[in-house]
Amino acid sequence: MSGKQADDVLERIAAALEELLVWTRVTSYGAVARILGEEFGGDGRQTASRVKVYALSDGEMPIREISAVLGGKPDFTTVSKMQARWRKMGLAALVNPTNQRSPTRALFDVSDFGIDVELPTSAGSEKGSNSKTDQGKETRHE
Repeated sequence: MSGKQADDVLERIAAALEELLVWTRVTSYGAVARILGEEFGGDGRQTASRVKVYALSDGEMPIREISAVLGGKPDFTTVSKMQARWRKMGLAALVNPTNQRSPTRALFDVSDFGIDVELPTSAGSEKGSNSKTDQGKETRHE
């Protein structure tokens, strides 16, 4: 196969993958919205804590730092368990799948699914672009 033929084949493969991605997103949106809503959509302190941990799970911030940014609650062990659960659910992934100690990265921005996230001001400079709210907290918008 010549270089031009190989390039043509690769272009067709790339186009097919892009089309598959579009259809996958469209057909999966409802299921993802339902799962995220079940995990993060409720009221209460525990739900608010979970969604903050998820939003801070950017693949760069270590578990101890996530806990510290949130004032030590939830603690290291709880954050670790939350992230493990989300990886099993398909909501998050290890940055390096061959290293179980690799940071966890959330795969979805919950604000895209109508779930608001209020992060402490100290997390603002480290996460996405945030807008100030009246309570001295910040809301993550990516």
